[in-house]
Amino acid sequence: MSGREPGTYVELDATPDERPSRKPPTPNTCGGCDAEWTGVRACHCSGCHRTFAGISAFDSHRGSRSEHGECRDVEAMPGLEFREGMWRGPEMPEGLKEQRRAEVTR
Repeated sequence: MSGREPGTYVELDATPDERPSRKPPTPNTCGGCDAEWTGVRACHCSGCHRTFAGISAFDSHRGSRSEHGECRDVEAMPGLEFREGMWRGPEMPEGLKEQRRAEVTR
C-alpha cells in the first residue's frame, strides 16, 4: 500500500488483509410488524406486511379495487414463491445463471 492515510484509499492490488473490512448490512424494519430485510430492491408492504424481492413482485400483489389498492393473496398468485425470507419470482435455471454471469464478466 502507498503512504496514504489508512482507510482513505484501497490499492487495486491490496491483499485481503489490507482491505477495509465490510460490516454486514443493517436490516430495514417495519414499525407495524417484526419483519426485517436487507436489499436495495426489496419492498415491504405496510398493508399485509409481506416482503417482496423487488418492485415487480410487490406491484403484482397489489390490486386496484379500491382508491388506494388492496393486497392480493400471494399464496394463490402464480409465479410467486417464498424463498430466503421474501416473496420472489421463480428461480432462474442454473444454466441461465451461468450464462448471465459470463455475459457480465466479459
